[in-house]
Amino acid sequence: MKNIIIFGPPGTGKGTMSTKLAADYNLRHISTGDIIRKNQEEGTKIGVLADKIVNAGGLLPDDIVNEMVKQEIINDTTSKGFIFDGFPRNSAQAKMLDQFMNYRKTPITKVIHLDSPKHVVLQRILDRGEVSGRKDDNAEVFKTRWSAYQTQTLPALRYFQGRGVVVDVGGVEEIDVVYDRIKSIMDGLGQ
Repeated sequence: MKNIIIFGPPGTGKGTMSTKLAADYNLRHISTGDIIRKNQEEGTKIGVLADKIVNAGGLLPDDIVNEMVKQEIINDTTSKGFIFDGFPRNSAQAKMLDQFMNYRKTPITKVIHLDSPKHVVLQRILDRGEVSGRKDDNAEVFKTRWSAYQTQTLPALRYFQGRGVVVDVGGVEEIDVVYDRIKSIMDGLGQ
């Protein structure tokens, strides 16, 4: 079983790469952003809370996000592993996920860190916002998310660096070039 985490600042292509990897390697793509947006569309309690917090660039409380992710893992009995996109976002979530997956005897196999400079990902976010119409794809929200990534998410990445499972991949090139690099990493993991 392969369990992969895709890390990177907003706009680095985590969702795109995760979707492709999930299809090519029969992994279950767990995107906290997708789960939250689904709850927003359905008007659930989590969705209403997310409308207030996430649309302003903030993050939902750890206990809510952790429980959503655990349920996605527990409810899936057919995939050959998981690819986590947008989770974990801080060191507490990283420790919870690491411990939970180890408890299930399916540890995190690899953490792929997509790295891109701020100006590149800001432009991607603005371009995506024009196409997708997502309310949270704007410069003001990006500023908040970039700051959160620097202060909260990078410590989660460092947690996994300490476990020796992180591989850095530049995320500036075209999608296919970046994906080919990631596929080489995945193919090197074996079955």
